[in-house]
Amino acid sequence: MPLGKKPRVLKKRNIRRRKGARAQSKQIAALSTQLSKLTKMNYARVKTVWQKGNQTINMPAGSFTPYICPIPYAPCIVSVGTNESIQAAFFQDNNLKSDRLIDSQGYGKRFVFGCPDSARNSNAGFHTGGTLRYQMILQGDFSLSQVRAFQKVGMFLIKPKRALADQLTDERKLKSKRPISLAPLLPYPGGEAHLEIDKDYIVHNGLSSDPDMTTYFGSSINTKYWTVVAQRQVAFSHPSASGVSGNANANNASPANNALVASGTFKLPAGGVLKNATPVSQNLPNPQLDPAVLEMSLEDQTNENSLYLVVVQHVTQDQVAIRNGLSLGFIVEDNYKIVV
Repeated sequence: MPLGKKPRVLKKRNIRRRKGARAQSKQIAALSTQLSKLTKMNYARVKTVWQKGNQTINMPAGSFTPYICPIPYAPCIVSVGTNESIQAAFFQDNNLKSDRLIDSQGYGKRFVFGCPDSARNSNAGFHTGGTLRYQMILQGDFSLSQVRAFQKVGMFLIKPKRALADQLTDERKLKSKRPISLAPLLPYPGGEAHLEIDKDYIVHNGLSSDPDMTTYFGSSINTKYWTVVAQRQVAFSHPSASGVSGNANANNASPANNALVASGTFKLPAGGVLKNATPVSQNLPNPQLDPAVLEMSLEDQTNENSLYLVVVQHVTQDQVAIRNGLSLGFIVEDNYKIVV
């Protein structure tokens, strides 16, 4: 037999050994598939919706306080109408003026397109994302100098950095409760929210040598503290127009995004796992009729995944002429996979 040539018997044994390994791997894969089928979770896909009424978001003059509204990924839904349960689920923005006629009861989500009972009684699920559709309107009768104050409005969808999330949530009071100015004066999370200028954001403050030429032309968020999920700088101005109600004509601009109206969509990232270890319904008269996982509220969320809509603008608060200002409205849809 020539040197270096293996016997035929050893070759056959090697071939058989390799075939045996492949056959064993197939058996292991088959067993893994069967096991995954036994442990597979079934989900019900549900959708919730909530909206902010289209009304002014004029903030106090000279305070440089931006408008802030939480965008919770928690379901924030209760099935009973008591004050205690509403306070546990509802939330609000930091615009708490006494002319807040539409949203005097805060914000709460509701089901759309149906929800099975098995999902209502579940205590675990996942938030898989959503959409925020907004529209801002410059409304009222303004002079040319007043219109220039609207020339740039910064709109941001932000969340705190993971390492600073707990500290920022506590110091900026992002989830702290504050009563709304209208009856029944119930406190909801979000009313105390604020950001600090030159720490959390910077903005051009309108300084000019000519008082008639003051303008605010941009703002930005401190990305060392915050993750900017989406942003937009909205310009409110119009070619060949000397005033809003005078000779401003929207025919030379897109009707959906002209000088007086700005609209768009922000995509919401997935919030992740939802778990409700101590549902409020356990303390209610009819716990079998009340949901479990869907009772999760803004305060139950992880701070690093909590989103906030921030609008940086310098429209002075006007209680007498309510329509004179910047009006904002939006609708938020959230998608969930609830374990059933």
